[in-house]
Amino acid sequence: MKTIQLKQRGIGRYSDVSPFPLGDLEIEIVGIPNISAEFRYVAKCNDIKVAELTVSAAKSRVTISQDKLTAGRFSCAVQQYNKGVMTKIFLIEELLITEVNGTLAADPEIEQMRRKIAALAESFEEEKKARKTAETEMKEAQKYAHEVAAGLLKFAYEDYRENVYLSGGTFEEFLNAYGIETKGFTEEEIKNMKGE
Repeated sequence: MKTIQLKQRGIGRYSDVSPFPLGDLEIEIVGIPNISAEFRYVAKCNDIKVAELTVSAAKSRVTISQDKLTAGRFSCAVQQYNKGVMTKIFLIEELLITEVNGTLAADPEIEQMRRKIAALAESFEEEKKARKTAETEMKEAQKYAHEVAAGLLKFAYEDYRENVYLSGGTFEEFLNAYGIETKGFTEEEIKNMKGE
Protein backbone atom coordinates (compact mmCIF):
# COMPACT_ATOMS: atom_id res chain seq x y z
CA MET A 1 0.00 0.00 0.00
CA LYS A 2 1.26 3.46 -0.93
CA THR A 3 0.45 6.52 1.15
CA ILE A 4 -0.22 9.93 -0.38
CA GLN A 5 -0.03 13.01 1.81
CA LEU A 6 -2.41 15.69 0.49
CA LYS A 7 -1.28 19.27 0.85
CA GLN A 8 -3.52 22.31 1.15
CA ARG A 9 -1.14 24.21 -1.09
CA GLY A 10 1.17 22.40 -3.45
CA ILE A 11 1.26 18.87 -4.81
CA GLY A 12 0.37 15.80 -2.77
CA ARG A 13 3.35 13.45 -2.54
CA TYR A 14 3.89 9.73 -2.11
CA SER A 15 5.42 9.10 1.32
CA ASP A 16 7.77 6.47 -0.14
CA VAL A 17 9.43 8.03 -3.18
CA SER A 18 11.47 5.02 -4.30
CA PRO A 19 10.47 3.10 -7.46
CA PHE A 20 8.25 0.09 -6.75
CA PRO A 21 6.86 -2.97 -8.59
CA LEU A 22 3.27 -2.43 -9.63
CA GLY A 23 0.42 -4.88 -9.21
CA ASP A 24 -2.96 -3.56 -8.09
CA LEU A 25 -2.23 0.00 -6.98
CA GLU A 26 -3.46 0.35 -3.39
CA ILE A 27 -3.36 3.89 -2.06
CA GLU A 28 -4.20 5.48 1.27
CA ILE A 29 -4.84 9.22 1.08
CA VAL A 30 -3.84 11.13 4.20
CA GLY A 31 -4.91 14.72 4.76
CA ILE A 32 -8.44 14.75 3.32
CA PRO A 33 -10.12 17.62 5.20
CA ASN A 34 -12.70 16.45 7.74
CA ILE A 35 -15.40 18.89 6.63
CA SER A 36 -18.93 18.63 5.24
CA ALA A 37 -17.99 18.38 1.60
CA GLU A 38 -17.85 15.58 -0.93
CA PHE A 39 -14.44 14.37 -2.11
CA ARG A 40 -13.78 12.34 -5.25
CA TYR A 41 -10.58 10.57 -6.13
CA VAL A 42 -10.08 10.70 -9.91
CA ALA A 43 -7.27 8.74 -11.61
CA LYS A 44 -6.10 8.56 -15.22
CA CYS A 45 -3.55 6.37 -16.93
CA ASN A 46 -2.24 7.95 -20.15
CA ASP A 47 -5.20 10.41 -20.07
CA ILE A 48 -7.77 7.55 -19.87
CA LYS A 49 -9.90 7.63 -16.73
CA VAL A 50 -9.35 4.46 -14.70
CA ALA A 51 -11.09 5.42 -11.45
CA GLU A 52 -13.54 7.90 -9.96
CA LEU A 53 -14.29 7.04 -6.34
CA THR A 54 -15.81 8.85 -3.40
CA VAL A 55 -13.34 9.30 -0.54
CA SER A 56 -13.37 10.99 2.85
CA ALA A 57 -11.17 11.43 5.90
CA ALA A 58 -12.68 8.20 7.28
CA LYS A 59 -12.78 6.27 3.97
CA SER A 60 -9.42 7.15 2.46
CA ARG A 61 -8.27 3.93 0.77
CA VAL A 62 -8.59 3.28 -2.96
CA THR A 63 -7.49 0.42 -5.21
CA ILE A 64 -6.77 0.62 -8.95
CA SER A 65 -6.85 -2.77 -10.61
CA GLN A 66 -3.62 -3.79 -12.36
CA ASP A 67 -5.51 -4.50 -15.61
CA LYS A 68 -6.33 -0.76 -15.87
CA LEU A 69 -2.67 0.25 -15.65
CA THR A 70 -0.27 0.42 -18.58
CA ALA A 71 3.19 1.83 -19.18
CA GLY A 72 3.13 5.61 -19.34
CA ARG A 73 1.90 8.34 -17.01
CA PHE A 74 -0.48 7.79 -14.08
CA SER A 75 -2.07 10.96 -12.75
CA CYS A 76 -4.63 11.45 -10.00
CA ALA A 77 -6.24 14.15 -7.93
CA VAL A 78 -8.77 14.59 -5.15
CA GLN A 79 -11.61 16.93 -6.09
CA GLN A 80 -13.63 18.74 -3.44
CA TYR A 81 -17.33 19.45 -4.13
CA ASN A 82 -19.59 21.73 -2.14
CA LYS A 83 -23.30 21.48 -3.01
CA GLY A 84 -22.44 19.68 -6.24
CA VAL A 85 -19.95 22.32 -7.42
CA MET A 86 -16.21 21.53 -7.59
CA THR A 87 -14.49 24.10 -5.37
CA LYS A 88 -10.97 22.74 -5.03
CA ILE A 89 -8.57 20.24 -6.58
CA PHE A 90 -5.78 18.58 -4.63
CA LEU A 91 -3.18 17.64 -7.25
CA ILE A 92 -1.04 14.57 -6.61
CA GLU A 93 2.44 13.79 -7.89
CA GLU A 94 2.32 11.69 -11.05
CA LEU A 95 3.72 8.19 -11.35
CA LEU A 96 5.80 7.17 -14.34
CA ILE A 97 5.01 3.56 -15.17
CA THR A 98 7.49 1.43 -17.10
CA GLU A 99 7.19 -2.11 -18.40
CA VAL A 100 10.07 -4.58 -18.46
CA ASN A 101 9.41 -8.15 -19.62
CA GLY A 102 5.69 -7.83 -18.96
CA THR A 103 6.17 -6.50 -15.42
CA LEU A 104 5.12 -2.96 -14.49
CA ALA A 105 7.05 -0.68 -12.17
CA ALA A 106 6.12 2.79 -10.95
CA ASP A 107 8.35 5.73 -10.06
CA PRO A 108 7.10 8.97 -8.47
CA GLU A 109 7.89 11.69 -11.01
CA ILE A 110 9.27 14.42 -8.72
CA GLU A 111 11.78 12.07 -7.11
CA GLN A 112 12.77 10.73 -10.54
CA MET A 113 13.40 14.32 -11.67
CA ARG A 114 15.49 14.93 -8.54
CA ARG A 115 17.60 11.86 -9.29
CA LYS A 116 18.07 12.98 -12.89
CA ILE A 117 19.06 16.49 -11.77
CA ALA A 118 21.52 15.03 -9.25
CA ALA A 119 23.00 12.78 -11.97
CA LEU A 120 23.29 15.76 -14.35
CA ALA A 121 24.94 17.87 -11.64
CA GLU A 122 27.43 15.06 -10.95
CA SER A 123 28.09 14.65 -14.66
CA PHE A 124 28.60 18.41 -14.98
CA GLU A 125 31.12 18.40 -12.13
CA GLU A 126 33.00 15.49 -13.71
CA GLU A 127 32.98 17.31 -17.07
CA LYS A 128 34.28 20.45 -15.36
CA LYS A 129 37.13 18.48 -13.74
CA ALA A 130 37.93 16.76 -17.04
CA ARG A 131 37.94 20.10 -18.86
CA LYS A 132 40.23 21.63 -16.21
CA THR A 133 42.60 18.64 -16.55
CA ALA A 134 42.51 18.95 -20.35
CA GLU A 135 43.25 22.70 -20.12
CA THR A 136 46.21 22.03 -17.81
CA GLU A 137 47.52 19.34 -20.15
CA MET A 138 47.06 21.63 -23.15
CA LYS A 139 48.99 24.43 -21.44
CA GLU A 140 51.79 21.99 -20.59
CA ALA A 141 51.80 20.71 -24.20
CA GLN A 142 51.89 24.28 -25.56
CA LYS A 143 54.75 25.15 -23.20
CA TYR A 144 56.64 22.03 -24.32
CA ALA A 145 55.99 22.79 -28.01
CA HIS A 146 57.17 26.37 -27.45
CA GLU A 147 60.39 25.15 -25.82
CA VAL A 148 60.98 22.62 -28.63
CA ALA A 149 60.37 25.34 -31.27
CA ALA A 150 62.86 27.66 -29.53
CA GLY A 151 65.44 24.85 -29.41
CA LEU A 152 64.89 23.97 -33.09
CA LEU A 153 65.25 27.62 -34.15
CA LYS A 154 68.50 27.89 -32.18
CA PHE A 155 69.82 24.70 -33.82
CA ALA A 156 68.66 25.81 -37.30
CA TYR A 157 70.27 29.26 -36.93
CA GLU A 158 73.57 27.73 -35.75
CA ASP A 159 73.51 25.43 -38.77
CA TYR A 160 72.61 28.34 -41.09
CA ARG A 161 75.47 30.42 -39.72
CA GLU A 162 78.18 27.71 -39.65
CA ASN A 163 77.28 25.30 -42.48
CA VAL A 164 79.51 25.92 -45.48
CA TYR A 165 76.72 24.85 -47.84
CA LEU A 166 74.36 27.55 -46.56
CA SER A 167 74.74 31.25 -47.21
CA GLY A 168 75.12 32.21 -43.53
CA GLY A 169 74.32 35.65 -42.21
CA THR A 170 72.70 37.42 -39.33
CA PHE A 171 69.78 36.13 -37.31
CA GLU A 172 67.43 38.59 -39.07
CA GLU A 173 68.65 37.37 -42.49
CA PHE A 174 68.04 33.79 -41.36
CA LEU A 175 64.49 34.66 -40.31
CA ASN A 176 63.79 36.47 -43.61
CA ALA A 177 65.33 33.69 -45.73
CA TYR A 178 62.96 31.09 -44.27
CA GLY A 179 59.91 33.27 -43.49
CA ILE A 180 60.14 32.66 -39.74
CA GLU A 181 58.49 34.96 -37.20
CA THR A 182 59.67 35.26 -33.62
CA LYS A 183 56.34 36.53 -32.40
CA GLY A 184 55.53 34.82 -29.08
CA PHE A 185 59.16 34.38 -28.05
CA THR A 186 60.63 36.49 -25.25
CA GLU A 187 63.73 38.67 -25.72
CA GLU A 188 65.64 36.24 -23.53
CA GLU A 189 64.62 33.31 -25.77
CA ILE A 190 65.63 35.24 -28.93
CA LYS A 191 69.02 36.07 -27.39
CA ASN A 192 69.47 32.37 -26.63
CA MET A 193 68.59 31.46 -30.24
CA LYS A 194 71.20 33.93 -31.47
CA GLY A 195 73.75 32.37 -29.12
CA GLU A 196 74.27 35.57 -27.17
